[in-house]
Amino acid sequence: MESTAQPATGASPARELLWSLDDLPEDALLQVLKYLHVEDLLACRLVSRRLGDLALHPAVWRHVRLQAPSCPVMRLAPCLAILTVDNDETPCKHLHSTDCAVRQLNIECRDGVEASEMFQLMKRQEALGRLRRLDLEFDYEINKPYEPFILLKAPASISGLEFLNVTVGSVYANEYPFQQCTVPSSLKEFWCTGEAGLGDFVCCVLATHAATLEKISIEAPMWSPQTARSLGGVRNLHHLTCKLLPGMEALAECGSLRILFLSDSQWPSDRVQGVVQLLRRAHRLVDVSLRNGIEARSPGTIHAFAEMIKALGWSGESCVVKLCIKVGVFYRRTDESDCYLPMRVALLNALPRLPALRKLTLDWESDEILPGITPETAPSLRSLDLALSSCAQAWMLNTATRRLLSLNPSLHVQASHDLTGTIAWLFSHPQDQCPSEEYHAPKEGWMQVPIDESLV
Repeated sequence: MESTAQPATGASPARELLWSLDDLPEDALLQVLKYLHVEDLLACRLVSRRLGDLALHPAVWRHVRLQAPSCPVMRLAPCLAILTVDNDETPCKHLHSTDCAVRQLNIECRDGVEASEMFQLMKRQEALGRLRRLDLEFDYEINKPYEPFILLKAPASISGLEFLNVTVGSVYANEYPFQQCTVPSSLKEFWCTGEAGLGDFVCCVLATHAATLEKISIEAPMWSPQTARSLGGVRNLHHLTCKLLPGMEALAECGSLRILFLSDSQWPSDRVQGVVQLLRRAHRLVDVSLRNGIEARSPGTIHAFAEMIKALGWSGESCVVKLCIKVGVFYRRTDESDCYLPMRVALLNALPRLPALRKLTLDWESDEILPGITPETAPSLRSLDLALSSCAQAWMLNTATRRLLSLNPSLHVQASHDLTGTIAWLFSHPQDQCPSEEYHAPKEGWMQVPIDESLV
């Protein structure tokens, strides 16, 4: 039977179903616009006045990451999440006059770019008031000392920054002195990587932002003890990564320091003694990493590491939970069986005085170490990561390995041999009774070694 129903008076049913963009609420349109590419956003200005206005709304642009500045964007966009400026790109004439406020600014420049232009760009973004992170990487010839000075002067004096990462690819002549800036302290994280000559710049940043800095990484050689003294004055310093600095004993007064990563390729005795004093007195450290920066070692390096290991257990009041010791040796000759003797003795003596230690990482392995790890000497140890001098499959069958796991049922052992690429993940406790599941990563590949009562 045919329907006799008639459409309502007025528009036809098909017309009633038509919608216009103007019928959508503003918040819905803004959500849709967030998914458009930059070129499409700018094109929306030609559709209608309402859509054009919404296409330039800060809510649409504040998540946009722009890999290279373009004149239309820098002229029209209200803000950006990230802007990357590389001197290989075509320059934009609006960079120094833009009202587009950027939250993160990445600058990469080499010879051929006027440092003053990059300085103006950084100061312009400071004036717009939204800049919170600055990543600056540059490399200038050594016969142009004023260019890097201009580039370093800007980030040292920008107000409102929370994260600063500076990478200098050449030796800085350091002919122009830095002085503490008058901007309010705001930085929380500071990274500096480069060659020699950056000491004054680093000290300037540390002094300016001493009240707020929490995490610092200095991967550049420092020759003056002033750097360590400046670090000691950072009242909220929690995490420090650096090379071996002169006068590191000054950091012992920093009661907030919890994480210390030291990495270097040279370990002179005078600087090592400063680290020894620091490790003896910094009782609140919970994560310590000592790494030799090259794949080689000398007797001096071995003894330096032994002294630092002794210092960790010197007071018996250590709170260290994670300890990583890497001397940079990935193989061992048969005539070097006792090359680790000073470190081995120092570690076995220190273990009972590290009651909180839960994770131990070594890039060297010795059969003499394994018997020294027991519930009495390392009651909290749950993870042991070793670099082997032999194939991992053969190491698994060793009596010392099986005894280690039988004596320490709560322990998780990860052992690897780089030359053969073999890895062993071992434990001895029942799989459904793991005391520390966080150490079972990765989840697959673990092997349960039955407890051998005859070895206990």
